[in-house]
Amino acid sequence: MVHSGGGGYSGFMTSAGVTIVADGSAAADQRLTLSLTNDTTLGIMRYADAGYPDALAEAERTKIRHISL
Repeated sequence: MVHSGGGGYSGFMTSAGVTIVADGSAAADQRLTLSLTNDTTLGIMRYADAGYPDALAEAERTKIRHISL
């Protein structure tokens, strides 16, 4: 699915959504775990790099290594 984000951070943006099929298989379980964990972790890293205190605390609490700009 492709959708418009409207006035997002860069003004005009188009984004592709992700569809995950959870069919109960071990492979789907692994894909769901990795996809959802990695996506959330990247968000924490971005906000920590921007200096947001809550994100910095979460990165430290969960031992997420991130690049400090």
